[in-house]
Parts: sequence; structure tokens; C-alpha cells
Amino acid sequence: MSLRQSPKLGLILLIVVLTAVATVVGFRSDEARLDREQAGLADNAAAVITRTFEASGARLEDVATGVGVDGSTGGEDFARLARPVLSENAITAVALARKVSHADRPAYERSRGRPIFSDEPRGTVRAPSRVEYYVIDRATQLRPRFRLGLDTRLLPDAGKTAMEAIRTGRAKVTSPTALSNDGGIGLVAYVPVFSTGKKKVPRLLKDRFAVLTGFTIGLYEAKGLA
Repeated sequence: MSLRQSPKLGLILLIVVLTAVATVVGFRSDEARLDREQAGLADNAAAVITRTFEASGARLEDVATGVGVDGSTGGEDFARLARPVLSENAITAVALARKVSHADRPAYERSRGRPIFSDEPRGTVRAPSRVEYYVIDRATQLRPRFRLGLDTRLLPDAGKTAMEAIRTGRAKVTSPTALSNDGGIGLVAYVPVFSTGKKKVPRLLKDRFAVLTGFTIGLYEAKGLA
């Protein structure tokens, strides 16, 4: 190769390198744009289902009122209460989470023929010992979201949202979250069920805990808007 050919070769190599750099930069730019678009879609979906909850949360409160003061409504009766709520946009599942004390756990599990369980990162396991559990006891759903026997205390935002629902006596909802089974966007609403009935709820928080029998839970998800 002559010296006169070297500059030409260098120019070719420079063009190849610049082209490769431009391709990488363009790919990363497209990737960033797609990420922004996906984030925007997720935000829009979250905003829509949040507005839907604000418009229909009272319907879940009606279900909680109809459950009965002891929270032991039968399956058919609960389904009758829940089905009309499922017709609301974005609501795909309604469940009754019943409070079960640790002392009552063995009897409850025998009566239902199944253990109380938790969903852990390593899979489904028997729920660890707690003072009390809030167990999915009834469920009416368009998609199989709530499994009977699930201790709901480990669901995303469950603790703080349930506490706010008890404090206010009204339906409260979690922040939008990814659904673990398919990556969709959803949120969970909690409505407390008190043994005193809706009109005689104690004023003090500690007294409300004493008469709490469980929660009516509603699942809102973006797929329900399609």
C-alpha cells in the first residue's frame, strides 16, 4: 500500500466510525423517546383510573354497607351486591377481605378448607403468623385477580391505604401500581366494614379497630377502560 493511499483509507475509516456513532446515538435517542412515550401512556392510564375511582368509589361503599355487620355474607349474596359495581368502567374485581385473628386462624382454615397464604417473591407460601389477617373470603371478578385465602396485608400500599380508610370511614385508594401478573396499570380501593353499621361508626380510631370486621376491596385497572 502506497503512502498516497493511506489518507484515503483513513478517510474511509473515519466515515465508518462516524456512521457507527451516529447509529448508536440515534438508537439511544429512539429508545429514550419510546421510554418517554411509555411513561406518558402509564401516567395517562393512571390518571384515568384515578378519576374513575373518584366517580365510582361510592358504589364500593354501597357494597360494604350491604355486606352485613359481621362480614360473613354468603358467596351468592356477595356476588349479587358486587356484580352491578363490575359494570362501572375500569372495575374488574370486587372482593371481601375478612378480618381473622390468629387465635381464630385454625378454625377459619378448617371451615374454608384452605390455608391463609401470602404471595412472596419466591412464590405462594403459607402466611406467616400475625396478630390478625385480612383474608380474601369472597370475590366477584371479570378477571382472576383475587385468590381466595390471600392475606391482603402485603398488597402494594395496603397498610397505609387501609389505615386511611378506617380513619375516614370512606373508600380510599392506593397509588397506581403495576399488576404483578401481566404488567398492566391498576390500583386497589379499600372500604372498611364495621360491625356497628355505617351510621354508628365510633369516633375514636381505637374503637373503630375494635369493631372492624374487614374490607370491601375493588380493583381498578386500565384494561377495564378498553
